[in-house]
Amino acid sequence: MASYEEVSAELKKLIHDKLKPGEPLPPERDLAEILHTSRDTIRRIFQGFREEGLIRQQQGQGTFVAEPRITMDISVLHSFTTGTLLSGKQPTSDVLVAEIIRTTPRLSESLNLNIHDEVIHVVRRRLANGLVVALEDSYFPKMYVPTLLNWDLSQHSIYDLMDREFNARPIRASQTLDAVAAGQMERSILDVRLRAPLIRITRQAYDDQSRLVEFARDLFRPDRIQFVADSHDE
Repeated sequence: MASYEEVSAELKKLIHDKLKPGEPLPPERDLAEILHTSRDTIRRIFQGFREEGLIRQQQGQGTFVAEPRITMDISVLHSFTTGTLLSGKQPTSDVLVAEIIRTTPRLSESLNLNIHDEVIHVVRRRLANGLVVALEDSYFPKMYVPTLLNWDLSQHSIYDLMDREFNARPIRASQTLDAVAAGQMERSILDVRLRAPLIRITRQAYDDQSRLVEFARDLFRPDRIQFVADSHDE
């Protein structure tokens, strides 16, 4: 019987050399026979391939070669909309929360506001070519974007609105990246397994007047997006 490593290498070669994004892989039973291994080995390899972003599986339909991941350059402050378009994919959004709230002590500190100042809170699920990529959880001081909720935020880039309507577009940010595990909420919204690894970006963004105009905590599926940073010589 072929080893786990040999089977994994053969399957990667099949994906890279013989199949195109969106094409189906043979059924697990057939692959196990062809590669002289067990179906359990195929399942374990597929689990790793899913987390690497090589394949996607649809219940009742099969296993397919995944689309290439979106590449986001975090050395430049782009909206999800812009970054997705630059990767050649079509962004869409589901608005889960759009409300005006009062700041808590912790939130007021994150936005450099007074306690109980009004803040616009927006939570959106972001998709690229119809596939779920991210969960954005953002807060904006209402004084800078007073009528933001008058717009359909499933159809508009918030950063573009901040630029065009409010003269408050974020141009730079302090961002922290770390890894977290998906909980029950993320499992449902992002369509991942419980405890699946996610990339979290915590961001404080500033406009050209050095006003702190956004605080955000965004979660991304690492199988569908990757982040790069272009360093420059001083």
